[in-house]
Amino acid sequence: YTMLTDETGGILDDLMVTNVGDYLFLVINAACKEDDLAHLAATIGGTCEIEELSGRALLALQGPAAATVLSRLVPGIETMAFMTARPAEIDGSRLAITRSGYTGEDGFEISVPEEDAERIARLLLDADEVAPAGLGARDSLRLEAGLCLYGHDIDRTTTPIEAGLAWTISKRRRAEGGFPGAEIIQAQLADGPTRRRVGIAPDGRAPAREHTEITDSDGAPIGEVTSGGFGPPTMPRPTPPSILSFAARRARRGCGSCRSSRTAISETEENFVMSDLKYTEDHEWVRVDGDVAVIGISDYAQGQLGDVVFVELPETGKQMAKGDEAAVIESVKAASEVYAPVSGEVVEVNEPLNDTPNLVNEAPTGNGWFLKIRLGDPSEIDGLMDEAAYQKFVEGL
Repeated sequence: YTMLTDETGGILDDLMVTNVGDYLFLVINAACKEDDLAHLAATIGGTCEIEELSGRALLALQGPAAATVLSRLVPGIETMAFMTARPAEIDGSRLAITRSGYTGEDGFEISVPEEDAERIARLLLDADEVAPAGLGARDSLRLEAGLCLYGHDIDRTTTPIEAGLAWTISKRRRAEGGFPGAEIIQAQLADGPTRRRVGIAPDGRAPAREHTEITDSDGAPIGEVTSGGFGPPTMPRPTPPSILSFAARRARRGCGSCRSSRTAISETEENFVMSDLKYTEDHEWVRVDGDVAVIGISDYAQGQLGDVVFVELPETGKQMAKGDEAAVIESVKAASEVYAPVSGEVVEVNEPLNDTPNLVNEAPTGNGWFLKIRLGDPSEIDGLMDEAAYQKFVEGL
């Protein structure tokens, strides 16, 4: 996942890029297609051959059962790591599949010849676990997960740093630049932006929609809602809207105009869904997905460590006992160990951390996860703290 930027550091588009060996495979936003192709031709067209692959469709199979369903049609697909790609074939149709999506859930995006799209979609829908869903469903899910939507939360007037997407810029590019807008983006990395994307939640039930003005307690404008909608019933507040906004740096509270009235709001985590995480006293978190535990460190822990510059991950297949050293983190302040909160076999590690260890800082409970362990003793989860207990524990430190 990366950005196309212009000379001012503004985001022309967000896109997916796969290194296929002797070429790069790009998936860009359909609404930006013409501008993206013109930009690529103008900037790298003299040194690269750019081929538009028309006549293709993209199907997104998303949700906790996605791997189970797709593995019936493509055996072995369940072993794919997150953010990797591979070719495949279903019912005679040649496909390009990535383990990715834009819902905050596990899943796959399937590039399929246009003429085969309906047939492949119906094969997927034949599974009892699968139901059709449109872009409206995707939009609500990505909003709950705190993911940006181009043309709303990010655009040409927004830099990756302002948008909270610094984690998409590799360590080498941060240091060397060499891309459009690099000077501006590097300055924002060093000094911080004058505005940034934050998550906000109203104190009441009134919804705050796109373009709602955000003011401080004195009535001075400090930002605008870029995406908004009602949150799911699992959220802490009764039927609240979960919204994203650009607001002044360090502004923790403010007001929004909702249906000609003023509603108090406060900054919150970008992922608005009530946490299903469990925690240890060493500040590891665990999220259980079937018989697999995803493991990372808490936001409190990454804050104490400071900027993470190196992560050492275990080998897949390694057997872990509860309490074993599972990973090592080095930051600008210290080195620390991550301990296995549960026992079992390491089935996957977060390879992107090798190149972008700062993901631990940018999204500690999201893309900054460390490893996945197939649970040897599921009852070990019962001994971990829930969100409320962990917050109380941290407050007592």
